[in-house]
Amino acid sequence: MRRFSLGITLLIFIALICELAPPDLLFVSGTGLLVAVQVITPAEAFAGFANPEVLTGAAMFVIAA
Repeated sequence: MRRFSLGITLLIFIALICELAPPDLLFVSGTGLLVAVQVITPAEAFAGFANPEVLTGAAMFVIAA
């Protein structure tokens, strides 16, 4: 599973550099794929959204747009 996780991370990184899709779509897709193949649990996938710093960062993106 470690190689699979590393591969997904590398693919997302390459897609970000080549601007193949919006970053939010790439990150959500990568997280969804890791949940789908049971590398991480759904609880682990969404645990970061409960963090106030993540919500602050998301709010900054909304304000900047």
